[in-house]
Amino acid sequence: MTYHIFLHQNCGRTNLNPLLTAEDYLEISQSFSEAKEALTYKNLYTDKYIIWYYDMPSEKGIYYYPISLETRLINYARLGNIVEIERIIKRLYKENFIKRSMSGAMIMYFMYEIRGTVLKILDMFPSEHGDDVSKIENKINSIDVYMSVDKVFDILLCVYKDICNLVERNKEQRKHNVIEDIVKYINANYLDSQLDLVKVADRFGFAPAYLSQLFKESTGENFSTYLERVRIKKASELLSMGKSVSDVAQEVGYNSVHVFRKAFKRVQGVTPSDYKTKTHSDESVLEV
Repeated sequence: MTYHIFLHQNCGRTNLNPLLTAEDYLEISQSFSEAKEALTYKNLYTDKYIIWYYDMPSEKGIYYYPISLETRLINYARLGNIVEIERIIKRLYKENFIKRSMSGAMIMYFMYEIRGTVLKILDMFPSEHGDDVSKIENKINSIDVYMSVDKVFDILLCVYKDICNLVERNKEQRKHNVIEDIVKYINANYLDSQLDLVKVADRFGFAPAYLSQLFKESTGENFSTYLERVRIKKASELLSMGKSVSDVAQEVGYNSVHVFRKAFKRVQGVTPSDYKTKTHSDESVLEV
């Protein structure tokens, strides 16, 4: 006896009927799996009303998605670079659905992979973006093997655009947080005579040129100007306490008294000695 098994899917006005047969009821399970694969193939590759499992291509390629390409996709997503992401997505489409003819199972594995990549990227976002991340997760999880290839890639591109928009919003907050940490670090370590742009950039994992630009954009002043201002502010407090100019210079991170005097005058408009004399004079007047 031959068993005819149909999988029927309604899509608007279109009826999809992948057809298979089983010569023995023990083969029904295998035939059912074949019918599901035929249904996936029909949705993706053909407009035939009925497709037999045996009509599907016998040459079934393995999907194309090397780790190096996934890594690039993740890195571009973290940078919010939608232009490069679109190029990679177009390449994935061409490699997998123009150059190759894959089985339904292989297509399913490929979809799991691309969805997994998106979930990896979403894990990188801080918890405060939970609502936005959930919306993107819902979009990527809406992909299933019964969608057309074009529909899948439309959703995928939409998801990456949402990710890039979220990255751009997150960049500003990250910049603000990083600068706050750098300012705190300077305020805590200004007495280190070796403290400079290069050392701080290395401490926070930035190129010196990038940190210099980022600091200026965020604070409105150069890194060296801010560091000098912090040191001279502390030096002014110490001089007001009656400490010697040479001692103060060392305590605020200057190995050279001469360099300290020049920096102090540049910021305060007077020499350290004059500042010390003036503050002591003002205190004496107040005491009288």
